[in-house]
Amino acid sequence: MSRPQSRRITFVIASLTGGGAERVISTMANAWVARGQTITIITMTGGERKPFYPLDSEVHLVPLGRSRPSQTPLHAIRNNLNRIRDLRRAIVSSQPDVVISFLDTTNVLTLLATRRLGFPVIVAEHTDPGLKRLHPAWQQLRRVLYPRANRLIVLSESARTYFPARIQQRTVILPNPIAIDPASETIANPDRPQIVGMGRFGPEKGF
Repeated sequence: MSRPQSRRITFVIASLTGGGAERVISTMANAWVARGQTITIITMTGGERKPFYPLDSEVHLVPLGRSRPSQTPLHAIRNNLNRIRDLRRAIVSSQPDVVISFLDTTNVLTLLATRRLGFPVIVAEHTDPGLKRLHPAWQQLRRVLYPRANRLIVLSESARTYFPARIQQRTVILPNPIAIDPASETIANPDRPQIVGMGRFGPEKGF
């Protein structure tokens, strides 16, 4: 018996405030909903804020309300254990065909939360990991857990080569998507190449 074409896709991200990864998730979610997929977005933040980027009303939002800062290392461990527990429950409830997680520490939490569940998990890095340094504990967890992901998505070759060979084998370079209205005049002079950059002036952005 063949599988139905429609898929249940669950995204995981810290929040849906303004940012590059948040824009990518919103773009992908809207495009896939329009193609008949069932989309769930789980965020670590609560539901007190409206998503920064427009989302189709058919996208299911699941805010966990687990983004509170930690005051001590012990408090941080307890908070992260609670995040993993709640995230696991939310993922199971969404009944996904695939889980797609965005950004380093959230990727680590997602890989821990999905252990032994059997769902394919894709994790995505959206900065150059060689320039954005994590806390040593998170750094070690990333190196240990990323090989368990079915795929790692990065934006460039330099980001891919940052990781050990066993992680590179599961890595795909996939540039960010952009949605352009075909009716809009996005290029003033189509006969002359133009370069446009947008982003935060941090070293990991490479401006």
